[in-house]
Formats: sequence, structure tokens, C-alpha cells
Amino acid sequence: MRSACSELPNDNPMLHEGTVWVSMTLTGRPRAVSRPVLAATTPAPERVPEPARPDAFSQLVTLLGKVALDAGATRAAAVLPDFVSGRVVETARLGDTLCAALVASGHATHSGSGVAVSSTVATTIQAWRAVLSGESQDLSGCDETLDTWCADLVAALSGTPTRAPELRQKLRRFGVAA
Repeated sequence: MRSACSELPNDNPMLHEGTVWVSMTLTGRPRAVSRPVLAATTPAPERVPEPARPDAFSQLVTLLGKVALDAGATRAAAVLPDFVSGRVVETARLGDTLCAALVASGHATHSGSGVAVSSTVATTIQAWRAVLSGESQDLSGCDETLDTWCADLVAALSGTPTRAPELRQKLRRFGVAA
């Protein structure tokens, strides 16, 4: 980066666009030597596009994984992104007991060799995704407040539905509220 003027003494024209101060003798006083202003010889730097920010719902899912990890629910944190995106979560990743509990609670349905999000929960996911992304302001598809729904989902995926109130408090500390 070049400055508009030089420091005294300075005879390096690569540092500035202004006058060059030069001593004609070893002990002489520096004197100003003007030089013509050069047109920009270096091309303007190319604009690097900013990386796309993840949408608000993706940020929420990441935060839910963090809350699950903080609560010791490592399995729930591992399967949460796949489950919320509608992918089938293999029974081997969750275990037979937890898969059965998710189906019984209405969070999941059996699908092939595992479970997938139930249609009711998928509808709620789509509603919250639309609201959080700003595509919609219609909260009618959101059955519960965001913090309650998220806490219930993480608690169900961790196999500890009774911990939902505790998880809700943790979510509220991170700013997930009604």
C-alpha cells in the first residue's frame, strides 16, 4: 500500500506517490525531487466473494448439537443433523430401544433399516425453517415455542425426555427463546 506522501528522508518510490526526498551529498540537506504521478500500474484487487453465511435454521441445528454435547448426549448430537434434514438414521447409530422410543413419542417413523423424522415433526421443521429464514411469518405450523420444541427434540433424540426442561434452560442461555 502506498501513502500519499513520503517520510523524510525517503528515496524509495515504491512506498508512496508523493515527492521523493534526496540528499545530493553525504552531509547535505535533503531536497524534494518531484516526480510525475504514475497511473495505477497494479490492477485493482479482485473482489473475493464473501462465503455464504449459513441460514438461521442451520445455525439452530448446530446450536442444538452443541447443547446436546454439553448435556452429554453425544449420540443425539451425532444424529441430529441427519434426522432434522429428513435422512434415515440407521438403527445401529441409535439402538433398538431409542428407535422404538422415538417412534412411540411420534418424533420418528420406521423407515428401512432405521428411523426417519415423522410427518408431523417434518411439518414443524419446515414451518420453523421458513420462519427463521424470513420466508414466512406464519407461526401456525409451529406447534410449540422454539425453545420448547428444540428441547423436546434433543431430549427425545438423547433418550431422556424428562430432561427437556433442563435443555430448554440451556437453549435459553444461548438465546433460543419463544
